[in-house]
Amino acid sequence: MELTIDQALQQGVAAHKEGNVQEAERLYRTILQTQPRHPDANHNLGLLAVSLNEAEAALPLFKTALEANPNIELFWLSYIDALLKEKQFDTARKVFEQGKKEGLSGNKIDVLEMQLAPITLINEPKLVAQKKNLTFSEKRKKLAESKKKRKAKKQSLKGINPPEAELKILFEHYQSGRYKDAEKLAVSITQQFPNHSFSWKMLGAILGQASRLIEALVAKQRVVELDVQDAEAHYNLGLTLQELGRLEAAEVSYRQGVALKPNFDEAHINLGSTLQALGRLEEAEVSYRQGIALKPNFADAHYNLGSTLQALGRLKEADASYKQAITLKPEHADAHSNLGIVLYANGDIDSGIKSLEKANHINPKLDNNELILTVLRARKAREESESNAGKASKSGCGMGLTSNPLILNREVKAELITDLYEMNSRELDKTGDARYGNGRCSLDFNLFDNKRPIVKTVAKDLISIMKLAVKSEIYVDDSFFNILGPGGGTTPHMHLNKIDEDKNLNLAQQKYSLVYYLSIGDQNCSEPGILKLYDPSEEILPCEGMIVIVPSNRKHSAVYGGKTDRVMVGVNFYSL
Repeated sequence: MELTIDQALQQGVAAHKEGNVQEAERLYRTILQTQPRHPDANHNLGLLAVSLNEAEAALPLFKTALEANPNIELFWLSYIDALLKEKQFDTARKVFEQGKKEGLSGNKIDVLEMQLAPITLINEPKLVAQKKNLTFSEKRKKLAESKKKRKAKKQSLKGINPPEAELKILFEHYQSGRYKDAEKLAVSITQQFPNHSFSWKMLGAILGQASRLIEALVAKQRVVELDVQDAEAHYNLGLTLQELGRLEAAEVSYRQGVALKPNFDEAHINLGSTLQALGRLEEAEVSYRQGIALKPNFADAHYNLGSTLQALGRLKEADASYKQAITLKPEHADAHSNLGIVLYANGDIDSGIKSLEKANHINPKLDNNELILTVLRARKAREESESNAGKASKSGCGMGLTSNPLILNREVKAELITDLYEMNSRELDKTGDARYGNGRCSLDFNLFDNKRPIVKTVAKDLISIMKLAVKSEIYVDDSFFNILGPGGGTTPHMHLNKIDEDKNLNLAQQKYSLVYYLSIGDQNCSEPGILKLYDPSEEILPCEGMIVIVPSNRKHSAVYGGKTDRVMVGVNFYSL
């Protein structure tokens, strides 16, 4: 079925968020074939271009988006930022001034204006005498005045150092956590002394502390412009770029930092984490080792090196790195947890379990640790019980589903639907996952932890159903609810995460996904919310009370267009 423009946009945004650049670009361009001036499609395609360091290609896209809808502040900011990247300073200033006339205001605009102010002074056209009727004396006087003005502008760029007392107060505000006072003073100093790098550096640190990353980025870029030889400035800029997910740009900044200061240990280490996130593991290893050579007692660096070596399949070396991290920092929960996986992968299940237990003792909420510990304990118990019969297997579990999909039914209580509507929720478009469009969902993935009696009853019943379905005990990984309105849905996706794909653990084969339809909504429409399964293709039209269970590695999607809400509960779980 052909997608509507809204559906294509929602799927494009979902693919964009997941880092699937090619799919996002395809969907955005599909929209532009029908509506060449579609503002969101143009803007999002421009963002993709910028993320690939192609700001020049983004300019016409941002311009079209802005012309189509000048009421979106982000369109102005994206266009001006791209102009600055391409060093089109005069145009950037003109667009900025036009935006102010359109009503742009706020902290982001104020910081951008501070960034543009010194640039404008540098790029203002020179004043020269061009009137044909001027006498020689008048021309000489005019040129002298022009020279004087240029000298004054040049001097203003140099600025006079702010009073030492103000800088001391600024630093004291920051050190003592009075960030609002610190920000106010830093902004004041940068306005008066736009060429004073330390005040910009402090402003960047303050904004970063407040997680106002785009504004922090502007301030940190200004520091680099003022002193391109400042290794710390490049490093700090890299930190913000990395936090924003602009990994290629972060890599450039970190490399500039270590080029200026070869013994810059933290820059080497953060460069390693950036390269690791980019999937360039061999390069990441080199950077980590350079950082460790300079700072051998940094536990996190040894841990990061261990995770890189583990991803490369060099488990013995990873084992040594994790143990070194633990020696330096005995309460390093992540190192204990990952060491447990490596020990298990190397055939020592008992030591692996002990290491995971230690991690759980240090941090009971550590991601995936409880899951892995539970699975390994179950595998060990199964291995011991089946060893005499010769049936033991490293990843043994229950018999699995009798059919794929497995379709069951449970009566729906209206009280449950009422209670779900009363719970705090978030918009589907803000989840950052496969869900999109009109609708909302639970704030987190711990629905079964809710203390409401009806939720506790449903959780108990569904757990019993899941145990029977896979013929074993289970571990509930997450539980949630979705309420789909007209235009809500999910892009094709699976419910596997990074830990499920770890070949050392083989968790994927033990993971299952359940959906329980509480209200099917309005099915008298072109998009009745069919559950589409892939590999092989299969379509299921839900009915009230239907429960569908599939292996979590089976891709599925749904698009709903009914006039009333569709309500469902979802669970991801592991057989033990």
